[in-house]
Amino acid sequence: MIEQRNYAHITTYVYKADAALDAAATSNAQSADAPSTSGPPPGKKVALERERVQSKLDFATALSNLGQGNYERAAYYFTRLGSARDLGDWVGKVVAPGDIAIYGTICAVASLTRAAFKAQVQESSTFSLYTEQEPYVRELIDAYLGSNFKTVLDVLARYRVSPKLSFFILVLKLTVSFYRLDMLSTFILRHMCTIS
Repeated sequence: MIEQRNYAHITTYVYKADAALDAAATSNAQSADAPSTSGPPPGKKVALERERVQSKLDFATALSNLGQGNYERAAYYFTRLGSARDLGDWVGKVVAPGDIAIYGTICAVASLTRAAFKAQVQESSTFSLYTEQEPYVRELIDAYLGSNFKTVLDVLARYRVSPKLSFFILVLKLTVSFYRLDMLSTFILRHMCTIS
C-alpha cells in the first residue's frame, strides 16, 4: 500500500489489525479462567503483542493521513509514536527516525494551535527522541514557540531541498504551495491572536 501510494486503503488495514488484536484480547480474557501450564498468561501475551504492533499501526495511520492531506491527524499520530525501537524493522526500510521528526513537526506547525503544538511536540518525551535526530527541527520548534516566524520561514527555506526529504514531504510542499496564501494568512491570524 505504501509503495503504491494508496493512502486511503492503509487505514482499512490498520482498522483490521486493531480489530484482530482486540478479538485476540477478548478471546484470551475469556480463556484466562483456564489454568495455563507454561509461558506467560494469555492476556499478557496479547498485551505484549499489542504494544509491539501499536507504533507500527500509529505510523501507518500517520502516513495515511499525511498522504491524504489531513495534517492535523497526521501530526497527532506522528507525535504519539513510541520509540524507534518499537518500529522494529521498519526503521531504515520504511522510514528514518529523522523523517518522523520532520513529518510530525511540519504537520504540527501547519495545523495545530500553539498550545496543542507545545503539548504534543515540545513536551512529548517520546517525540523529542525523534527531534534530537534532526537539529534544525529543534531550531524550528524553538523559533515557532518563541514567535520568531522569520526564523521559522528561514529554517524551512534552508532545508527545503534536503536530499533526506522524501516523497511525502514533497506532497506536503506541493499542497502548501497551492494553498500557501490561504494557509499563511490563517497561520498568521491564528498566532497573532495568541501573541496579543
